[in-house]
Amino acid sequence: MITVLLQKSLSFDENTYKYYSPLSPQEETDDIVINNNTCDGGKRKSQSIDHFFEAESNIKKRKLLSSSVARAARDGVSYISTNSDDGDQATHLIKIEMYDMKKLSKIPTTDHWKHASTRIKYYVKTNKDSIYDNTNALVYNITKTIAESEKVKK
Repeated sequence: MITVLLQKSLSFDENTYKYYSPLSPQEETDDIVINNNTCDGGKRKSQSIDHFFEAESNIKKRKLLSSSVARAARDGVSYISTNSDDGDQATHLIKIEMYDMKKLSKIPTTDHWKHASTRIKYYVKTNKDSIYDNTNALVYNITKTIAESEKVKK
């Protein structure tokens, strides 16, 4: 790391810039260029480090992993969200989608996912969460209902 210190001399006519470079002689000679054609008397200048970094347009911000409920509305989709990073410390993610079968009958099965009437995404932060317990009970009851049907296939 190169540390740059600006020191103003006691005279107001002249500024003195001192550049301190890393201790390694190899780094010093590779990273510093002396330009004698400048008006500051050939002070030492650092080479540009821009080529070590990606362009800002290529860097994507990480989206918040928020718990949310979205539902279909006449004018599009309405939703509510915790607007916080719930997924950062989550132990589980619960996703539930509900569909109106009357609407799906006119839509190819490959496009069903686009037409959910309700979508829920909930990040569970602890195994003792009541929503997590209720979801497990719901999964159990649905599984039991299917398993007890007459034409069950296992």
